[in-house]
Amino acid sequence: DQYFSVEEYKRPTFQITFDKLDKSYAFGDEVRLTGHAENFSGIKVQGATVEYNIVKSSFMRWWMPSSPETVDNGTVVTKDDGSFEIVFTIPQDDSRKSWFNTIYNFDVHASVTDLNGETQSGNYNFAVGDVSMILSTNIPQQLDKDSQGKIEVKATNLSGEAISAEGTYTLYSVLENDSIKAEVAKGNFSTSGNVDLMAQIKKLPSAKYLLSLNAKDDKGREVVSRNYFVLYSADDKNPPIKTNEWLIQKQTLFNSAKNAEIIFGVSADNVTVLYDLVKGNRVLERQQFKLSNSNKKFVIPYKNEYEDNIVASFTYVIDEVSYTRQVTLTKEEEAKTLKLKLEVFRDKLRPGQQEEWRM
Repeated sequence: DQYFSVEEYKRPTFQITFDKLDKSYAFGDEVRLTGHAENFSGIKVQGATVEYNIVKSSFMRWWMPSSPETVDNGTVVTKDDGSFEIVFTIPQDDSRKSWFNTIYNFDVHASVTDLNGETQSGNYNFAVGDVSMILSTNIPQQLDKDSQGKIEVKATNLSGEAISAEGTYTLYSVLENDSIKAEVAKGNFSTSGNVDLMAQIKKLPSAKYLLSLNAKDDKGREVVSRNYFVLYSADDKNPPIKTNEWLIQKQTLFNSAKNAEIIFGVSADNVTVLYDLVKGNRVLERQQFKLSNSNKKFVIPYKNEYEDNIVASFTYVIDEVSYTRQVTLTKEEEAKTLKLKLEVFRDKLRPGQQEEWRM
């Protein structure tokens, strides 16, 4: 069963806004956030009850996520000018220090109920960290040596605004457990982009690496960014890391003028792989092959029977564990343009004169 409610729509008569926090905060600081409740004609909402809730959550820390946590809540009342103030103390950071800087996002949610019983809500977000700057890079998790793109380093403040920064980068080769094996390259970087990191990286052998970025924020505190990535080439004979699910979707759009391309590989020995091209419930093509710590490249030309798309499927068993990897290949519409060119043109005619234009 499905349940739903039907309510009469009531147009809101007032709104909630917040003043922007104009300073940076640290763990343990007291924050005073001012909000305003006023109707759309500018009249202030006085004596309204404000219930607020403040939630702390990870800020861009996908490598060490934490569950959202309520750090404060309470009730205040709007003043004669419609304003209200939420005061709370940012909790001290008791997380274990690591390579990564500690940054948290704080979400302030306020629900305001006026004397007529109408309730409207507003939110305000801000970030707090042990540094005032965030370093990031656009390096993908899998990096093709033949990629023509540039690896850029960016720096932002905790509000997401771009700022300038200079620092050092270090490239490490890593072991299977991601611990550092050896330093392989080092240099300086600037967010102005005067260092070609891609030129340095593509010289390295295919493997897994760690790119470490180090700089200092406006208060001289160390800012660190760590990025693991796998460097590979389409010409690699075997997977660059130990894995039985190596799959590179090099080209998944294809048509009569462009082929699709997939690279599949395993690290195990003597693996029998069933390869199918599937359209709906029909298997259009099938082949079986063996791999032993090796890669196999598939170049797939488009056929009319594929219509809009097909699925390339790899099925195999290693140590009594079954694997299935699939890639959807989609038809790319070919550009059809009509170019017109005037071969004969006359810009002056006498009255009654006939002329011919050729295109």
